[in-house]
Amino acid sequence: MQPAPFCHMPVFLVRWVRLMAVLRFEAMMQDTMVQDAVASGAASLTNRFETLVQLRLVETLQSSDRTAVYRCAVQNPSQAVPPTVIIKQARQPYGTRFDDAIDGNVWNDWAGLLFLSKHLPPDIRIPKCYSAAQRVGLIVLEDLGDDPSLRDVLTSGTAEQAASALVRCFSALGQVHAATAGKEAIFHATRRMVGFYDPQQEFYQQQYTKLPRKFHALCQALHLTPHREVDNELGSVVATLTQPGMFSVYLHGDPSPTNVIVSDNRLSLIDFEYGTFSHALLEGVQARLLFPSSGFVQRIPEPILRQMETAYRTELTKGCSQAADDELYGQALVAATAYWAINFAVWLSFSALLEHDQRWGSSTMRQRIMHRSRIFAQLVEEVGYLPRLGTTFSQITAKLTTLWPEAVDSLTLYPAFSSE
Repeated sequence: MQPAPFCHMPVFLVRWVRLMAVLRFEAMMQDTMVQDAVASGAASLTNRFETLVQLRLVETLQSSDRTAVYRCAVQNPSQAVPPTVIIKQARQPYGTRFDDAIDGNVWNDWAGLLFLSKHLPPDIRIPKCYSAAQRVGLIVLEDLGDDPSLRDVLTSGTAEQAASALVRCFSALGQVHAATAGKEAIFHATRRMVGFYDPQQEFYQQQYTKLPRKFHALCQALHLTPHREVDNELGSVVATLTQPGMFSVYLHGDPSPTNVIVSDNRLSLIDFEYGTFSHALLEGVQARLLFPSSGFVQRIPEPILRQMETAYRTELTKGCSQAADDELYGQALVAATAYWAINFAVWLSFSALLEHDQRWGSSTMRQRIMHRSRIFAQLVEEVGYLPRLGTTFSQITAKLTTLWPEAVDSLTLYPAFSSE
């Protein structure tokens, strides 16, 4: 009888051989998935332009657990077919069928682009969606080229360039919100057209009703007892966010610096995977909260923050008249800030953060929580709305200052402003 092939090999060597075999298999599957994506993209373009389109992979731009993004060259471009395209595909285990009821983010992107293409002002650019392969969860997009992102400008630009780009970004968000106010039914119809859609299952909608429970969990973790009337104020926050009225607009969903492309002529927005209709101020407040959905969080000089918020509100008012009312706008601003202060504080295990800090991108989780808690407490005092909630967050900030002294006012300026 022949001995087993590994029986005379040291244990560590057997494990190494097996690991190499697994890695080779995973690499082979990855190559196969990329080839399939390129082939599916070419087929969808062929169907779209009614002429044979052949693609060649140029580079992988992103590969995450959620999506894969590839830049491809068109080997036979024409006047109708562009020379390069971007393929974006939802991730799923190889060989399984794409399920748009589970992995629908790529369809959010597609629907958002279709919807916005008919409603945005011409000075805001979004990529065209040329085609889609619904069976495999894939869309083929216009390649916007290699202009710098807002993150690039904040990292490597001058202070003047960074300030201009930030103000332009929030002016553009205000324009998007103003242009889409009152068009919720149109977006929902577009979203249903491209794939399975339940508005109540949207990310934001699922978070709103959880806010009271998350707030009390935060207080319990810090051994704080909030005022007995704080639940009424939490109810007001939930009501404001679930029933936004005239503030109901199309949200980008993740307007982080990596999703904003800056050029001399106009600004471009990309990546609408979390795009949905909800309360405008959830994005309008992101200037002072320093892009809460982003991994690239650092400080912005106060005068520039004020310019960003003024630019945003000026544009929003053109499509949402309530934004011109100081009282209504201030209350909405407080409610939106409450969402980010509460939801983000318990996004990860808060009890774990009490033991050990965690880094996400350019800052830590403790730094973010400290900043947002302090900003919310200050805003409540400034506006005079939700005082019980504001008092509790002042207590939370004081408690965290004692527990996390290293996180107090420790966020650094974005590199473009670091010399100021």
